[in-house]
Order: sequence, then C-alpha cells, then structure tokens
Amino acid sequence: MKCVSLSSPGPHVFVIVLSVARFTQEETDTMDLIKKIFGPKAAQFSIVLFTRGDDLDEESIEDYVRQSNSAELKKLIRDCGNRFLAFSNREKQDRTQVIQLLKMIEEVKNSNEGRYFTNSMFEEAEMSIKKRMEEILKQREKEIQAQNEKLRAKYETEMEELKKRLEEKKIKADEERKQRENEFRQKEEKMMKKFDEKHKTEQNKREIENQKRSEEEKQQRAEYDGKIEEMKREIENQRLQYEKQQKEREEQDRKREEKYKQDREKMKHEQECVMTQLKMKEEEEIKKRFGGEKKK
Repeated sequence: MKCVSLSSPGPHVFVIVLSVARFTQEETDTMDLIKKIFGPKAAQFSIVLFTRGDDLDEESIEDYVRQSNSAELKKLIRDCGNRFLAFSNREKQDRTQVIQLLKMIEEVKNSNEGRYFTNSMFEEAEMSIKKRMEEILKQREKEIQAQNEKLRAKYETEMEELKKRLEEKKIKADEERKQRENEFRQKEEKMMKKFDEKHKTEQNKREIENQKRSEEEKQQRAEYDGKIEEMKREIENQRLQYEKQQKEREEQDRKREEKYKQDREKMKHEQECVMTQLKMKEEEEIKKRFGGEKKK
C-alpha cells in the first residue's frame, strides 16, 4: 500500500531485479505476488534486470537465458516482452550499462505511448491522495488564515508599541537635541568671547608693535635725514674746496700763462736784439768788404 501511495498515479516501468546466480521458488512466489497485486498487465510495463553479470565470465546474458533450465524464468521474460539485461557488480564506473537500462525504459514508455501503468488501486490511491491534499489545503488555509489573523493582531500590537516607542524616542531626541543646541550655543558664546578677548589682546599687541615700529621708523628717519644733511654738508664742503682748488689752478695757470707770455716777449725781444746786432754786424762786414773792394 505504501508502494502504491508513493508511486501514484502509477509507474511507467517495473524493474524486476534478479541475480544470475539463482532463480529459486522465492523469486517465483515474488513474481506471482506482483501479478496478484498489480494484475497480469503489469508485465507489459516490466523489465528484468540481472545483477552479478560479471559471474557469467565470457557467457552473454542472452546465452544464459536461452540455456537456462528454469521454465518459470523463461516464462517471466516472455511475459515481460523479452526485455532483459545484466549489470556487472564489479564495473562500478561503467556508465554504458546504466545508459542501456535508461534506453530500454524509454522504449517501454514509447511502446505504451507514454502512459503509466494504472489499475483500480492506483486510481483509488490517486483519488485518496487528491482528497487528502484538498483536506490538507483547506486545513492549511484555515491555519494560514488563523495565523494571519494572529500575525495581524501581533503586528498591530507591535506597531502600536513601535509607534509609542518611536514617539518616546522622538520626544527624547527632541529634548537631547535642544540640550545639545543649548550646549553648543553656550560653547559657541564661550568660544566667541574667548576669540574676542584674544582678538583684542592681539590687536593691542599689534598697536603697541606698530607704535614701537613707528617710533623706530621715526628715529631711523631722523638718523637718515641727519646722515643726508651731513652728506650734503660734506658734499658742499667738497664742492667749495673743489671750486677753491679750481680757482687756485686757474690763477696758477693764468700766472704761468702771463709768465710764459713775458718770457716769450723777452725771448722775442732778445731775438730781435740779437738779430739787430747780427744785422748790424753783417752790414759792417759788408761795408768793410765793400770798402776794401772799392779800394781795390
């Protein structure tokens, strides 16, 4: 009954698993039980799968079935439409035998036009399952509705509590904000007062420094003006001294020039006297010479 319930609305294929080592009366009774439970039509949806195929050695599964002495086994295979194959227990990694089984299952499914096996038991099980599912769904809907109502009531209660807490938090936040604003305002006023005091102190300090700097500049200016005046006087003295020396040089030059003129006049006069004397002497000699020639 559990098998019928789990496989409802019906299986596509029955896989009857046998061992190649033996086919005993127990296997025969099992097959009779399957036919009794599911009916003779179950054979149309069945495949015989032999395990321990590696015990056949070189013999194929077809030869094994053909040479078998069990009439029950041969009848079972005939009832199953001669659909059978063997699995090797040793070749765990070989996917070929699995693919072969799946291919045979698809062939059974196609030969039955995709229909799954069914009978009155499966139909009753399917109807029972559907009815139970409907009852479960209805019960579930009631439970869900009751749960929703409970959740809605809980949600509304929590929302009210949340609103209340939020309102309390808002009031508390407003008070804290006002308190922070007052603290900030007090700090700001304190800082502004401190800043004004510092600004006034720095301003007084700058004024004192500016006054001191101004006095130093006046003193430096006075010293500078004094030095300028002293330099002017020195330059004036140098200018006067230069003019005096210039006048002295001009006077000396004038005296030298007068002396030079006098010396030149004197030399000229002396030259004239010498020339006169020479001329007179030359005339005397000419006269003497001329007088002697005249005598001759």
